[in-house]
Amino acid sequence: MTIKQLKEWLFNNSQDDQWWVNIDGIAEQEPVTIPTIEEMRKVHNSLKISVLHISQTELNPPPWMEIEHTLLQAPSHQPPPLPIQNHQRQDLTRQKSLGDDAGMRLLIPVGRSGWAIAAGYLGLFGLVIFPAPLALIVSIIAIMDIRKSKDTESPKYGMGRAIFGLIVGIIGTLVLLVLLAYDFYQR
Repeated sequence: MTIKQLKEWLFNNSQDDQWWVNIDGIAEQEPVTIPTIEEMRKVHNSLKISVLHISQTELNPPPWMEIEHTLLQAPSHQPPPLPIQNHQRQDLTRQKSLGDDAGMRLLIPVGRSGWAIAAGYLGLFGLVIFPAPLALIVSIIAIMDIRKSKDTESPKYGMGRAIFGLIVGIIGTLVLLVLLAYDFYQR
């Protein structure tokens, strides 16, 4: 189908100019108009471009129409670049760091508060009772550090470790106090 035939189809069917576009198997994220399809055809002349009118998305199977390749002469000017699609969009104000990926934070302690890491390990060792008061103190510092960093450009993570250290630190400190009190009254 040519662009001219596409315009005729639109006129004959009295529909809005809104089309889903598929370029070599990759679908665009938002509907586009015929002028945009014309620009896509010019930019991606060697690729397969298919279109589907938004009114026909419910049909089974959807009637995708392939846009014919055009023989282009050398353009007198560069066509404007296509807009960035949602699947290509990046946060241009800040570079992504390793700590922004939840999977990486699960595997290695990147993007975490150093205090939260220390609190987690002290909480783990706090099960042995003796470092429990230290785990309690470091956990409180870690929670304050994480909360303070939430409004910054690079927030810190690790609240789970800090809470774990806090809970084990409280329990371990209470057990330690009970043992010390028991020992004090036995003398």
